[in-house]
Amino acid sequence: MTTTMVDTVINRRWPLKLPAHRAREARWDWWERERLAYARAMVRPGDVVWDIGAEEGDMSALWASWGARVVLLEPSPKAWPFIRRTFEANELDPPDACFAGFASDVTDLHPAHLDVDGTLVDGWPRCAYDDGAPEFGFRHLYESRPATPQVRLDDLDAPMPDIVTMDVEGGEYTVLLGAERILAEARPSWLVSVHPEFLRESYGHTVDNVLTCFADHDYETHLLAVDHEYHYVAKPRR
Repeated sequence: MTTTMVDTVINRRWPLKLPAHRAREARWDWWERERLAYARAMVRPGDVVWDIGAEEGDMSALWASWGARVVLLEPSPKAWPFIRRTFEANELDPPDACFAGFASDVTDLHPAHLDVDGTLVDGWPRCAYDDGAPEFGFRHLYESRPATPQVRLDDLDAPMPDIVTMDVEGGEYTVLLGAERILAEARPSWLVSVHPEFLRESYGHTVDNVLTCFADHDYETHLLAVDHEYHYVAKPRR
């Protein structure tokens, strides 16, 4: 399938070629303005950024365009073709590592009803060479565990992160439960988009669980912005 790429400017600051169906969305002048401005000030050339919940890769490509080495995790196989094409259209190197599955509190690479081909080909999951679907639909950990690989961040085979950015539609605390070693030893900074209602309704967790987890690992957190979700920054105290 041929994907038409369109010149776009994110927040009227950062040029990026995006698939036409993404570029058409009337949001790029203002999308997550505070979060992206903070990220731009934080990301330095050569930093390793783990992008947990990469969706179609527009923000992942933005981090890479700023000089970051990126590690991408995304569970929806129909999103991966657009991630790959976005990187190629912007003449960006492939990610340092990719995982076509969930970040989770357990590692299960071969679930009972596996329907994701995450085998790497030239640095990309094999599903990145399939046809993408613009309306691919999010996969949610609470309902798609049996068909989707999942990995504890502590078990991920990738360069250790300097920064972790996470947007996982309510699975935030579940991801942190699988990141004990990352929090204790690698000590990255985190940009976390929290969905309080999804946390509560789908996982039985609260925002306080997320914030307490960071505090227990000697992180300082603050609320950066509220738009369609709550954006928190967590930085290690030492």
